[in-house]
Amino acid sequence: MTPSAAVHHVLASIDGIEIDGDRNEAVSTLLRAGIAVCGIALLQLPDPCEREARMDGIEPAVRDYIERVLARRAPYPRAGNGHAA
Repeated sequence: MTPSAAVHHVLASIDGIEIDGDRNEAVSTLLRAGIAVCGIALLQLPDPCEREARMDGIEPAVRDYIERVLARRAPYPRAGNGHAA
């Protein structure tokens, strides 16, 4: 599997999942899943120094991802039927 295919596979596997509970439980569940995926990837690095360096880059990368996603969102809220509210 190529790296791009692996990322697509992970994203497809979580698309549309429903988590019982409130918003905080959903966020916590998704964060735990993300931590597990990061841990799996980091364990592929045999050098502890490289592992630490990669971990230091995770927070800025997540912040950048959030900024890019928020920048793509429409500035106007949408109603459930896809039309502007």
